[in-house]
Amino acid sequence: MRAPAVPAGEKGKIQIPESDHIDSADALILSAFDWNNRLVCEWSWPIQPASTINNRFIDRSGPRPSLQILPGSIEVTSGITTFRFDPRTGLLSSLKIGSHAVPFGSGPLLQPETGEAANLESSVTVEEHPSSIVLQAQGNPDFKKLEWTLYGSGWVNVDYEYEHTGAVDFLGVSFSYPEERLHGMSWLGKGPYRVWKNRLKGGKLNLWEKPYSNFKANTSWDYPVFPGYYSDFHWVTFQTKDGPFTIASENEGLYLRAYSQEDGEDPRHTAMKWPDGDISIMHAIPAIGTKFLEASRMGPQGEQFKAEGSYGGSLWLYFGRPPVLD
Repeated sequence: MRAPAVPAGEKGKIQIPESDHIDSADALILSAFDWNNRLVCEWSWPIQPASTINNRFIDRSGPRPSLQILPGSIEVTSGITTFRFDPRTGLLSSLKIGSHAVPFGSGPLLQPETGEAANLESSVTVEEHPSSIVLQAQGNPDFKKLEWTLYGSGWVNVDYEYEHTGAVDFLGVSFSYPEERLHGMSWLGKGPYRVWKNRLKGGKLNLWEKPYSNFKANTSWDYPVFPGYYSDFHWVTFQTKDGPFTIASENEGLYLRAYSQEDGEDPRHTAMKWPDGDISIMHAIPAIGTKFLEASRMGPQGEQFKAEGSYGGSLWLYFGRPPVLD
């Protein structure tokens, strides 16, 4: 579609026609050029919801995984991947691909932590279906709902819901995976740069790829850095020494947090705030200040997130490379 020529300081309208091309598209991209045909700025908006895009490669079929209930764990094996769950908390504790242990797990852990889970008295119920096994955590004080569904295809879904009230820097759930085993990541979302609560502008929805790097702030010119919060998260594939693994979300407006960066000397009001764990899916992220002003003094976007009510999500995990993403 061609847009009208708009003089500086004026406004124009673009009529987007109704057609099958629009309905079947994933995103709308608007590019603005100056009088010399130089690109001034570009914006993008999703047309399809994250669930529609991700359902193109998520496979809910396959033979029913095998189940083994042990004294200290519940083990579910799909293909060559074995997932081990804590029977007391319902959290994923570890997994193996064949005989190779993959150090991913410890989640989903609620962030910020409430401290209530340390004294929990909960249990996990197990249901077997034709192509899946469902685990439900009963009584975990951090979650109103925590349910895992493991499919014979190797895909794993975790459905969770929690309540939180009050002002927080961040809000979401975390998993752990050692940073030293990371090679990089590719993701569908806004990028290529990280964001803060009060610095969300400028990103573009697209497929991005970034090699791993990390350093103490203000000690290198190698920007943009790898660790950070990324907005409008759809899915991410991490490339690691243990092979690739993918995390996808069915929900809109979530943030991906990938690891943490260490503050430089005397950060003043630019000190960064990170949840526990290594990889997080967040409903809220922190703001950041400047050398002279703390974030809360820079307008409403710099204030803490005021949580009130229920929050939740539906995440998909796959260890290995999903065929459609090849």
